[in-house]
Amino acid sequence: MAHYVLPHSYPIALECRLLWASLGLGEELGRMADELAESLRLR
Repeated sequence: MAHYVLPHSYPIALECRLLWASLGLGEELGRMADELAESLRLR
């Protein structure tokens, strides 16, 4: 399911968190969003 909401158009951690929260996916994916957004910034 995660591949549906990977942040191609939501590269900012907050946007990822809001998106996933709206889908009911919760804190776990919120933390993943932080890590993913951070790795995208480092590239």
